[in-house]
Amino acid sequence: MTTPQPASSDAGSDMFRQLADAMPQIVFAARPDGHVDYFNRRWYEYTGLPKGEVGFESWRHVHTEDGLRRVSEVWAEALRTGKPYEIEYLLRRRDGAYRLHLGRALPVRDETGNIVRWFGTNTDVHDQRLADEAARGSAARSAAIVAGALDCIIAMDHRGLVIEWNPAAQRTFGYTRAEVIGREMAQLIIPPRFRDPHRAGLARYLQTGEGPVIGRRFEISAIRKDGAEFPVELTIMRLPEGEPPTFVGFLRDISDPKRFERDLRESEERLRLAIAIAQMGTFLIDLQTDAVTVNDSGRAIYGFGADEPLTFEKVQTHFHPADRKRVIERVAESFRPDGPGGFEVEQRIVGTDGATRWIRVRGRTIFDDDDDAGDARRAVRCVGTFIDVTEQKEAEHERERLLTAERISRFEAERASRMKDEFLATLSHELRTPLNAILGWATILRESASDPEDLRHGLETIERNARAQTQIIEDLLDMSRIISGKVRLDVQRVDLAAVARSGIETVRPGAEAKGVRLHAVLDSLAAPVSGDPNRLQQVMWNLLSNAIKFTPRGGRVQVVLERINSHLELSVSDSGEGIKPEFLAHVFDRFRQADASTTRQHGGLGLGLAIVKQLVELHGGTVRARSTGPGQGATFTVALPLTVLHTEPATSDASDVERRHPQAVGAAPVTIPDQCVRIGGVKVLVVDDEPDARLLVRRLLEDCAAIVTTAESAGEALERLASDRFDVLVSDIGMPGEDGYSLIRRVRALGPDRGGNIPAIALTAYARAEDRMRSILAGFQMHVAKPVEPAELITMVASLAGRTGRPETPAPS
Repeated sequence: MTTPQPASSDAGSDMFRQLADAMPQIVFAARPDGHVDYFNRRWYEYTGLPKGEVGFESWRHVHTEDGLRRVSEVWAEALRTGKPYEIEYLLRRRDGAYRLHLGRALPVRDETGNIVRWFGTNTDVHDQRLADEAARGSAARSAAIVAGALDCIIAMDHRGLVIEWNPAAQRTFGYTRAEVIGREMAQLIIPPRFRDPHRAGLARYLQTGEGPVIGRRFEISAIRKDGAEFPVELTIMRLPEGEPPTFVGFLRDISDPKRFERDLRESEERLRLAIAIAQMGTFLIDLQTDAVTVNDSGRAIYGFGADEPLTFEKVQTHFHPADRKRVIERVAESFRPDGPGGFEVEQRIVGTDGATRWIRVRGRTIFDDDDDAGDARRAVRCVGTFIDVTEQKEAEHERERLLTAERISRFEAERASRMKDEFLATLSHELRTPLNAILGWATILRESASDPEDLRHGLETIERNARAQTQIIEDLLDMSRIISGKVRLDVQRVDLAAVARSGIETVRPGAEAKGVRLHAVLDSLAAPVSGDPNRLQQVMWNLLSNAIKFTPRGGRVQVVLERINSHLELSVSDSGEGIKPEFLAHVFDRFRQADASTTRQHGGLGLGLAIVKQLVELHGGTVRARSTGPGQGATFTVALPLTVLHTEPATSDASDVERRHPQAVGAAPVTIPDQCVRIGGVKVLVVDDEPDARLLVRRLLEDCAAIVTTAESAGEALERLASDRFDVLVSDIGMPGEDGYSLIRRVRALGPDRGGNIPAIALTAYARAEDRMRSILAGFQMHVAKPVEPAELITMVASLAGRTGRPETPAPS
């Protein structure tokens, strides 16, 4: 064993030895003939070898056979050519784990060009290489590394089954990859007498997380395909990620190992080169004078000039304000005699160019142990290193940002899913509630209709609840049109005061039935606005209905219309329940309700106010809600711009579906004018696969003396048309086998002589704008959405039969 000797004893040499000991890398130096004669402190800390031991045995115990062979080859080539080298190999850590290192060596020449020293570093790049491979996703490169490795590399899953088998393993053990994948590794390469202990050790590790073989190198006997046993050196490692775990075994045939010998010594010049190779900043603080010495790499990180004098106080001014106090306290703690004697921190600095960078700093304090200093030690110098880790920090911050964004997205998705579930539950409740009343009273009237009062009350209940269901469907369709941008406005000059009065009269019966007082303060001289009167009426009705719904008996609803600068403001105020502050910002959101529980007091889908907001904004206006809290009532204010110039009414888009606004509960039903609009004697063919729907239409038309024939399918309807002539065809769209679109196309294909030009009405539950357009394009003259008002259906039949706009034609007796 060779004992290292210092290269020199001057102060500069001491400083560089101290710097080398503070560096995280392994530093070594060699003579011109390649004889290694120095290792820094990190070598002994990392390998666990006795301090000062630099002989051949040291290298043999910490290097793999392959590593020694490859290092020997590149070292010999470097000595032959005088060129530097760089190589990666596995090096054993003191805990027995083999980790990948990057080895570098550079020659130092004198004035004549002769090599006088060799200097090198070993840098642990194991984690860095794993991270680089994961970031690049370079499966191909990983496979190439495994395939090109001279050592056997065998990967197995938590059951001990082989999942990877490189070419070196194939050459060593004689099995091809196809022969071993999916088979137990112990069965393939471990002699029978050692298989059970191997399996037991693996099971113990999986159960407890502890195992003496994981991460350590040991020698075992192995067996080839031909049955021959031979010694191997084996290291088993668990991959750092993934559950269940995956293990990788590195095996080397040590039947005839090679041996290499290296002796090491310290060198001052090598320290300088090692620091340059590491591209790391170094510092030395003289605690007596406050002077700071920083190498070129460190000055570049801060932006200091090459000859700029530095003090510790000046360097501190470049610490980021948020980190300055923490870092200074940490450093000062290491200067105390009873302190840790060193520090390691991550901090931000502000360079001379104003840019903020992250650095990782490691320092060690040098104490004066002179007897003259007394019992207390005195800190005299601090040496250390620092590196720029800005890119790493930015990557970590970006990862955190993406994780946060993902969490927010997941939360929003979960919230949307909950809202969807709540909406579907609410929709089911709102549709089933009136349906329950309809079915209940229908059953009562069917079984006992002798009492006229029961009959009247039952029919009113059925009509009221049917209209409630119709309103729910219309609100859903309106919201669908708004979201898809298919709402068309019939813009004209509108007297907003007249709209307000009409809305008040519409809801007055319902308000009086509940005992809610309506009060209006309308500026009759207010200028007109540009808008669609029907849509503005819908806005007014929704606001009033909402106010009445949430106002208790004896309460008050007030409507105020006034001119404010260049716009009109229409306010609807109530003395009702009010709005919680946390819900006020969501009051116009679709499907949002302050109380969506099963115990809520008020029904609805949470669409009315959302429709109000969208329609008002389509008119170029705004709507806002105000409430001072629960029990304090609420005010909704609509602001619409005044009309400046008179404009002609815009033409409605043909694809827009007609909107019928709901009537208040208790409003008089629509009556059929002019004795059923003169359809007596009109021959009508009704096609619908639902018997109740056919019977209803037949009853409505026959009550007005029309002659009605029914068919339950498209095929039956064509048979009726072939045997008779009709004045009007009324057909459903959705029918099994052949729908209404197909029927009307086949009818039109018949030609005029065979009744192909018969006027036709599509009476269907498909009520979207695109459904209406499709019906007209297929050949229908009119499209009516179910449920239909009897007067509307009879009027349409009369119109298509040519019975409107002329003297009454008496019905045949």
